[in-house]
Amino acid sequence: MSQNKLKILFFGSGTFAAPILRKLLTIDNYDICGVVTQPDRPSGRRKEMTAVPVKKLLDENGFASEKIFQPDKIKDEYVQILNKAKPDLILVADYGQILPESLLDFPQYKSINIHASLLPKWRGAVPINAAILAGERTTGITFMRMTAGLDEGPMLSRREVPISEQDNRATLELSLAQQAGDMLADVIDGWVNGLLVEQPQDNSLATYAPASLISKDKAKFSVDVTPEELQRLVRGMYPWPVAWCNISLEGKQKRLKVYRADIDKDLNNADSSEKPGNIFKNSGRLFLRLNEGNIELLELQLEGLKRMQASSYLYLSSLEETYIL
Repeated sequence: MSQNKLKILFFGSGTFAAPILRKLLTIDNYDICGVVTQPDRPSGRRKEMTAVPVKKLLDENGFASEKIFQPDKIKDEYVQILNKAKPDLILVADYGQILPESLLDFPQYKSINIHASLLPKWRGAVPINAAILAGERTTGITFMRMTAGLDEGPMLSRREVPISEQDNRATLELSLAQQAGDMLADVIDGWVNGLLVEQPQDNSLATYAPASLISKDKAKFSVDVTPEELQRLVRGMYPWPVAWCNISLEGKQKRLKVYRADIDKDLNNADSSEKPGNIFKNSGRLFLRLNEGNIELLELQLEGLKRMQASSYLYLSSLEETYIL
């Protein structure tokens, strides 16, 4: 390993971090001296030990196991990790734990975080979900030098990314991760060579996206939402926890999950005689009547059945008697 290669210690765990790390591993100028990621944890009904996306990527690429660190609590083990890896720079994306300030300042070139929003908008754990739920038309990527405050550090580079009306959290996350990957070399090299000027954030413009914004309770909807709000909820809560409601079907309460939904302006007020809460068929399509219009259901899962396209539910005559509780 050439001595003049920049030694980078990468912190990351989730589906946003994995594509960024994949790109980082292809850049010859860098020596990835270690990767710190979350431990394997029980998952699924069988509670089988499952690796996070970053660990899966490392295993698939044959990354040296002695360079992979999976501490339960980084604050208890970071000194040993730093002494072993001896990084020139720490790069963080979607790691999942708060890093001690003494760790951030250890390397010669400090620590850089890749955040999935245009800071100071949407500081916090779920900026992608937050942007969709808020009906934003654009979001972006921010590279920032890390400080003790939550996503408060000075910005090094930003790139705007459009949000399409069909983007959900998963598709937008992939788009953002790809943009971040494309920015990596320019930002890292610019920072190390003293070509980037730190830009302080305007704290008065800050908005927040805490993890509590996303939960099964927050994913539940009623007829009181507008079609636009429900579509954003469906997109923002996919692939987890998935927008849902309770419905009455043949006198029984069932849970209905909605994976995809769309607003057709021409048909938004179709069959306005339908009562709010009713699920009904129109021209070979499936709609849900809300207080302020209709929304088309495209992909859903009724409790007891598999996840299916709405067309597969058109043959259930019992849906004609369905309504939201």
